[in-house]
Amino acid sequence: SGQEQPLTTQQVKEVEDAAFEEVVNQILIQQELERRGIVVTDEELRQAARFSPPPSLAQQPGFQTNGQFDPAKYQQFLASADELLLLQLEAYYRDIIPRGKLLRQVSSGVYVTDEQLWRRWRDQNESVEIRYIPLNPGQRIQDDEVPVSDAEVRRYYEANQAEFEEPARARVRVVVLDKTPTAADTAASLQKARDLRDAIDRGDEDFAEVAAIESADDVSAAAGGELGVIAKGAAFPSFDSAVFASDEGLLPEPVTSPGGYHIIEVQERWAQDSARVRHIVIPIARTDDSEIDLFTRADSLEDIVESRSLQDAAGQLGLTVEEAELSSEFAFVAGAGQVSEGADWAFEEAEIGDASPVFETPQAFYALELISSTPAGILPLEAARPQIEQVLRFQKKQALAEEEGQTLLEEIRRLAPPSGLSPERCPRWSRRR
Repeated sequence: SGQEQPLTTQQVKEVEDAAFEEVVNQILIQQELERRGIVVTDEELRQAARFSPPPSLAQQPGFQTNGQFDPAKYQQFLASADELLLLQLEAYYRDIIPRGKLLRQVSSGVYVTDEQLWRRWRDQNESVEIRYIPLNPGQRIQDDEVPVSDAEVRRYYEANQAEFEEPARARVRVVVLDKTPTAADTAASLQKARDLRDAIDRGDEDFAEVAAIESADDVSAAAGGELGVIAKGAAFPSFDSAVFASDEGLLPEPVTSPGGYHIIEVQERWAQDSARVRHIVIPIARTDDSEIDLFTRADSLEDIVESRSLQDAAGQLGLTVEEAELSSEFAFVAGAGQVSEGADWAFEEAEIGDASPVFETPQAFYALELISSTPAGILPLEAARPQIEQVLRFQKKQALAEEEGQTLLEEIRRLAPPSGLSPERCPRWSRRR
């Protein structure tokens, strides 16, 4: 929607000042990260992605079990997530992890001395063999041994309000028109690859010219499809099999990969170890007719929801209606990815029962209908109570376990053999250890 009233000069100045300050802060933070050599490793990224989702994502009901974040559900979601979302999550972690490291260093005044470096190296590289007694609070102490009172819950709630801040949320119905190529599109791409292969094989087309015009691999296309010399086992299995099962100069049946269908020519091969190869990648994409049909359905959906409900529109077009919850911090819809435009509409424009225009993401077209909306605020005490009780109960269990550990330590010290005596020379210790 358009701006109802133009910004005043004062508002423009405030926006410009805020934007300038943000840019300066970003530059200063980046310079400090580089000066201190703070980076994020691939292993840190993997661990963060698996076990530390963005806070707003961890609160999504679909990733929770009994009101608590369930890592297994989240990891299952990541396994099927689209590439765009994974790239967005990677960018998030590459930004947030180094900042967290910088914050910890600045707040603790960390400038590591030679002695501290030596101690850290020694801690990381020296090893010892130990015996220990595990005192797991959760296993050793039952819940009924550590009651939590209502007064304790209220005190914790009032002292830790920031923990219970919640973003605005909206419950919506959603219809998604997936842009993914259909089975017919996939078949058409394969047929195109076969037709081009046959034309090249007959001499009607030149391999390098077809590569330059048609190949989805921009790098090799600029070189006429040349890949150079590849070793056996270096390419993906179907490509590797086609190369080392084909004679020089022949064009085998196109093979498939996530990038599309590959037309392959083996220019030279040395024994069964390596070969000089060029290829043309025909992407699996919607045909013109399929694309027109998709756009037509999107236009029809938008026209129908102007006068009818989203459910009616979906029924008329043979589409499925799902429900989803959007957060003002992280708005995601399965099949459509991140739906920032839809979230802006739901939080800023829509009223209950309204249907949105059709929005577009790289993965899909989609339309929403607002079911309910909850403004940002503090989670009510009763809703927060289970979480608070769990925290307080664990703290009490931990304190009891520490007391038990201290008692055991004192007993072990009391029974320890005198200095200079081995266990074998101290019968009491040998019996009791």
